[in-house]
Amino acid sequence: TMCRSKDEVEKDPWVYASTDAESMAAKRAETWRAMEDAYRQGLVRAIGVSNMTVQHLRKLKESASIWPPACNQVEVHPLYPQ
Repeated sequence: TMCRSKDEVEKDPWVYASTDAESMAAKRAETWRAMEDAYRQGLVRAIGVSNMTVQHLRKLKESASIWPPACNQVEVHPLYPQ
């Protein structure tokens, strides 16, 4: 998933910021599958996403077995217009 080892973080703390779009889509799908597993095991009551665009959600939906996300938490404030 998107968890990074201490060695990776020390080497490059922005490793995901420089990842290409297709690799990030694969990482999001892998992370979603892990959250689906946690949901099926009863470890969580709901799963959601954060700051995903419509394009990200459409791509993720292609591989998801649990859909839709419980929420899409989006950052909104006067200093960050979208």
